[in-house]
Amino acid sequence: MTKQYNQFRENKVTPEKHFWNRRSFIQAMGLGSVSLLSLPKSALAVQAGFPSEKNPDYNDSFDGLTKEELVTNYNNFYEFSTDKKEVAEIVQDWNQPPETLEVSGLVHQPQSFDAEELAKIFGLEQRIYRFRCVEAWSMVVPWDGFPLRKLLDRVKPMGIAKYVKFTSFLDPESAPGQQRDYYPWPYVEGLRLDEAMNDLTLMVGGVYGKPLPKQNVFSLEQRIYRFRCVEAWSMVVPWDGFPLRKLLDRVKPMGIAKYVKFTSFLDPESAPGQQRDYYPWPYVEGLRLDEAMNDLTLMVGGVYGKPLPKQNGSPWRLIVPWKYGFKSIKSIVRIELTDTMPTSLWMAAGPSEYGFYANVNPEVDHPRWSQKRERPLGNWFGKIDTLMFNGYTDQVAHLYQGMDLKRFY
Repeated sequence: MTKQYNQFRENKVTPEKHFWNRRSFIQAMGLGSVSLLSLPKSALAVQAGFPSEKNPDYNDSFDGLTKEELVTNYNNFYEFSTDKKEVAEIVQDWNQPPETLEVSGLVHQPQSFDAEELAKIFGLEQRIYRFRCVEAWSMVVPWDGFPLRKLLDRVKPMGIAKYVKFTSFLDPESAPGQQRDYYPWPYVEGLRLDEAMNDLTLMVGGVYGKPLPKQNVFSLEQRIYRFRCVEAWSMVVPWDGFPLRKLLDRVKPMGIAKYVKFTSFLDPESAPGQQRDYYPWPYVEGLRLDEAMNDLTLMVGGVYGKPLPKQNGSPWRLIVPWKYGFKSIKSIVRIELTDTMPTSLWMAAGPSEYGFYANVNPEVDHPRWSQKRERPLGNWFGKIDTLMFNGYTDQVAHLYQGMDLKRFY
């Protein structure tokens, strides 16, 4: 957790139960109702199976776990580099990790599985295993996965099958290590069938209770932020994410880029709210480039130390803590840099009520809600004064120097 964003005492953080149930709380207070949408399967699959249940049979008798940052940043992954500490950064250029797993050969029911849905099919459990490298280093790791035998039982090996062959990906364009012809790529390994069927042999999709990363160049950190809705309620939330500027730095914005446009999914079949033509779907939001590059602006993939659930905008959403909550777009599928100010969904649907900036400002009321005070979630009767820029004046006021904030609302 980054200390500079942890200025709230623990008793000031919105209780987790109120966060998950905030819409029912708001309805009870008569502040309006919003239906939770069923998001597309792709938004859920990344989180499937997490958090996994700890298997007590593989969860004791060790002196202590290896630190998570060592496990995720000290890797033998020769496809990318022979330097263990370099892999975590290089692997981020790998844009197409395997999406399917094919099981074939001497089986009665060959199948292909969606890699992200294996957790749904077989269920995940957490096991703490010793891990020993031939180079004479070791670690103790909590892996999240399922016994390989469950997968093999599903495809029904033939009686003549004796071995299981495993083949990794082949993508020299993304994996620089595969451009060296010293190794006979792709990576291939094998087990005897009885070894593969042993209960210890694990198919792993996570580590330390989180989905298995390709590697974490955008390492997640937890930041506790205020969150203020234009409907005059608020909460204090521990988000898990990384600064958006890290992502933008990687794609290298052109000099003419002035704005960042964010687009969410479009799937009326799964999301009944998108069947209403009152709103110009899909949900679109935008920031000025300097707002997007501000260190406060966060790409979020988790909350309360857990993977972000679908109702909160999985797999990735935006959090801009000095702006009203509707600017923090959920379930982002596309980010574009442009020289033209994007028209957000709310600007298009209610131009007299919603502007581009949407900065928290107690001096500028919304036509339907006073913005001078707010009701913290979990507090049924008390209200507190709203702070300019939601309390983040020192970090963001310079972005709007000389602007008429009543005009540019």
